[in-house]
Amino acid sequence: MLILMGLFRQSTFADVALTFGPGISDIKGSIKYSVVGRYNAVFEKYEGRLAVDKDSLSIKSVFLDISSASIKSPHPSFDKIVRSPQLLNVEKFPSIIFQSKAITKSGNSYTVVGDLSLHGITKEIASTFSVIVLPDGTMELKGEWLIRRKEFGIIWNRLLDKGGILVGDIIAVNWEIKIPKGELQ
Repeated sequence: MLILMGLFRQSTFADVALTFGPGISDIKGSIKYSVVGRYNAVFEKYEGRLAVDKDSLSIKSVFLDISSASIKSPHPSFDKIVRSPQLLNVEKFPSIIFQSKAITKSGNSYTVVGDLSLHGITKEIASTFSVIVLPDGTMELKGEWLIRRKEFGIIWNRLLDKGGILVGDIIAVNWEIKIPKGELQ
């Protein structure tokens, strides 16, 4: 209930509460990993909510809860390492949560500031995202978070025999949310 109250903190009666999840939406992550170049994965389980002004189609607030154990790539052995206590530690930290605090609009772009909870640490982050209404009336939101994993206590790494490190520091999380037209009415 507290989460829902936070979702509508900035909302008005003209807002529509929308939910999204896997299927029509995608959340992907990647990080430099010397063995494969880049470790590219998707999160298969997550749920989110948006508050949207149905008249102007402006985004008012965002909430996202990602199951950290649902990360999956074409490399199952690497997935096991990423889920392990050395990196995401999914047993101890089963969720990655984002809750917006402020959203500002400029044309089709938005800047969102909010709290990201990852690996037991909560930090304020800011990022931009775009909103496009497709010809069929579907609203499409696209954005990216660039996260320094060490700022969230994810510090495990290994030096390679010939120099360099095994895992990079910057995690890129790309997300695309699609809301069908009928849900905006």
